[in-house]
Amino acid sequence: MSDDIKFCYKCGAELPSNASFCPECGNTIMALRPGENASAVETAQAPKNSTLKTVSILTLIYGILAVLGAVMIVILAFTIGSLEDMMYDYWQDGLITEDDYNTFEGAIHGFIWDVKDIFLYTGIIYLISGAFALLAANGTHKRENFKMTLAFFIIATAAPAALIFIDLSSILYVVVGVVMCYLVNKNKAEFQS
Repeated sequence: MSDDIKFCYKCGAELPSNASFCPECGNTIMALRPGENASAVETAQAPKNSTLKTVSILTLIYGILAVLGAVMIVILAFTIGSLEDMMYDYWQDGLITEDDYNTFEGAIHGFIWDVKDIFLYTGIIYLISGAFALLAANGTHKRENFKMTLAFFIIATAAPAALIFIDLSSILYVVVGVVMCYLVNKNKAEFQS
């Protein structure tokens, strides 16, 4: 590649000095011969790694769903916490008797707060996992900074492991995350740094 080529002819992205193809669009960078016009150079696409593209897309989908799910779980936690307040209001408004309220209070009070805490904890863990999955998907898509991208995958995978005793489906997330880490590591040569 010629030293004076600094931008991709196809998409205009800035190129690293040693690039043989554009990291943004995959366009092969060819050196111009003296007197040759850049638009006259026929370009070919660099081979795309479909594995990393699939990993990037699946990780993006998981990240979005995990963040949205986490928000819904946190909202549900606060809704559960308000159940006790609602029962108190029913008693104050005369809709239920004091005995009914006391029975509810004695039987459910501790349970409601335990469930609320578990939902909050679960929501926060999935929020962390989803946020790091989105960062990992971005790094995989751009093929930049392999070590940081792999670290994002590891954090996104490890976070649900904290929920294994609360939510058995987190085992599936951990297994899939380990496979994603393996695939990214296997294809580390595709990354710029």
